[in-house]
Parts: sequence; C-alpha cells; structure tokens
Amino acid sequence: GVFQVTGITATTFGLGDAGNIDINTQTLLLTDSANISTTSHNNGKAGNITVNATDFFEIGNGKETRFSNLNSSVLRGLEFVRLSLNLPEVPAGDGGNITINTPYLKASNYGVIEVINLGSGNGGTLKLNADLIQLKDKVTVGANSNSGEGGNILIEAGSLQIRDGLITTNAKGEGNGGNIDI
Repeated sequence: GVFQVTGITATTFGLGDAGNIDINTQTLLLTDSANISTTSHNNGKAGNITVNATDFFEIGNGKETRFSNLNSSVLRGLEFVRLSLNLPEVPAGDGGNITINTPYLKASNYGVIEVINLGSGNGGTLKLNADLIQLKDKVTVGANSNSGEGGNILIEAGSLQIRDGLITTNAKGEGNGGNIDI
C-alpha cells in the first residue's frame, strides 16, 4: 500500500527555531497513527505544543510500527539528508515543551506523548493537566534527552489510571535525568 501520514507539523532544518503549535478545541482525537509534532534538525529549538481541549483529548489506536504521536523533538537526520541539507551531525537545539489542558485525557493502544532530544541540547517539559487521565494498553508518556539535561514531566490530575502504560524520563550521556512530579 501507499505510505500515508496524517498530521500537523512545524519543523526547522535551519538555525532558527521551529514554530509552535497551539490547538484550542472542544475535542481532539489523534488516532490511527496520526501525528502532531514540532521538530528541529539543526541548532534551533524545537517548537512548543499547547492543547486546550474543553471536553476531552484522546490519543491512540496506533500500530506497533507506527504510533499515534504527539511530540516535540530534536532529531538527528539520516546521513544522506544531513549531508544534502548541510545539517550538523549532532544538533544542539533545546527540546520544546508540551502542555495539555483538558478535563479528560485518554491515551491507549500505542499512543505516545513525548518530548525528546537526540542532540546535545536540553530536553523539554511535558505538562498534563486534567481531572481524569487514563493511560492503558501500550502507552508512553516520556521526556528523554541524549546528552543534555533531561526533560521533566509534570502531571496534575484528580485521578490518574495506568494499565500497561509507562511514564518515564531518561537522560543519556552527561546530563542529569528529568523529574516526574505527579
């Protein structure tokens, strides 16, 4: 079949920062391997993502090989892309932040919400604010960095339910690991 991707992206391959994505809606469904992302492949900062969903936000119904994904990231390009676009081998930009405000957040079936930095910069901050947060069936909420300071995860919820899900921070190299505050 034909490779198809559904998504909203703000990306920089240059020295400047990636754009921000702000979503204000009643409901947001990010399903069937759809993607919302801000990305830097160079020395600019990854953009921030803010979701304000007044009723609910649902992410999931992805596949094992292609997740439903909400992320802000700094990524290393493939060698042929890096060489053709004159990108650094290791991007130095800092990761962007993600903030989700909603009464009900449901993440399930290969849903991923993540701030990630695979370059040398610092990780971003991931904030989840909801009355009820349900994480179930192969879900990841993460803040990861390759060599800079690790990203943080801040969760404010009246109720947090996790079943076969993961909330994780990870820092490699010389950076300190991020914090998880629930």
